[in-house]
Amino acid sequence: MSDAAIETRGLHKRFGTTIAVDELSLAVGRGEVFGFLGPNGAGKTTSVKMLLGLVAPTRGDGTVLGQPLGDRETRAKIGFLPEHFRFQDSLTARELLRYHGRLFGLRGAALDARIDALEKRGDAKAKETAATLRAKRDQARAKLSELDTRTQENWTAFKKDVSDAWDQLDRDVTEATR
Repeated sequence: MSDAAIETRGLHKRFGTTIAVDELSLAVGRGEVFGFLGPNGAGKTTSVKMLLGLVAPTRGDGTVLGQPLGDRETRAKIGFLPEHFRFQDSLTARELLRYHGRLFGLRGAALDARIDALEKRGDAKAKETAATLRAKRDQARAKLSELDTRTQENWTAFKKDVSDAWDQLDRDVTEATR
């Protein structure tokens, strides 16, 4: 496999008789922004979970950042926020970030600095936090990992391009319905 950020060959995942992912082969270069698009049940989340090693592929192989799928050190560099993330209700947001930071291998002052940079309301219990604050907290949890500068720059440009495209689409639809 090459030095791509992500490369897969024939990734396949079956749950019983259901084929969730069928022969996924792709290559994503370092610094590129890539997204899975598709309807519910298309295998997007399962594909990401296979890349992270959270779900084992039925067959096929791949690499992420040059390492085999599921490599723990590589996974610590990646922020992943699943749609239905389950958190421990009894923990404060700060405690939840500390727990997940330790799963990423962060400790001591480095972990404290990351949490301080990401979480401004660390004392509210997770279940007592408003929905928007819960979403921000969950995003902070995903951001405990460090993206390299090139990826951060490309992601920022991508978000602006998508935002501009949605704004233009909104203007076009508004104009067409007048």
